[in-house]
Amino acid sequence: MWNDTTQSDSNRLQAIHSISWDGYLDSQPDSAFYFAGLEYELAETMGNKTWMARALNIKGLIFAGQANYQKALACYQNNLKLLKGTGNTGGITATLGNMGIIYHTLGNYQKAMVYHRKCLKTEKEAGDKIGMASSY
Repeated sequence: MWNDTTQSDSNRLQAIHSISWDGYLDSQPDSAFYFAGLEYELAETMGNKTWMARALNIKGLIFAGQANYQKALACYQNNLKLLKGTGNTGGITATLGNMGIIYHTLGNYQKAMVYHRKCLKTEKEAGDKIGMASSY
């Protein structure tokens, strides 16, 4: 479906995201990174910030898995910029939580708490009780 240009762009984005996330993220991160790049490019041509952020999230997860925390944080910072104003609170809270985890891993507990508190605040505003439990 990804290569079928007769499909809608949203179907194509969902397909390439599934390839990257479900097909390769855990088993072949280099391939996941490649397909996330394709996802980002298509989303960018459409001006779809939510899908751009989803692709960047995959890249951030891959960088974090490779212990390249500065590149992971850069991906997550870009995510927050893209998601601002989209109403995608799930994407925002996931990104804030991921950043908190990275800062914790780096031993910067103060900064980790800043991001976990931002995440918790956003979850409270959205009424996301499962997310709140995770943040606590």
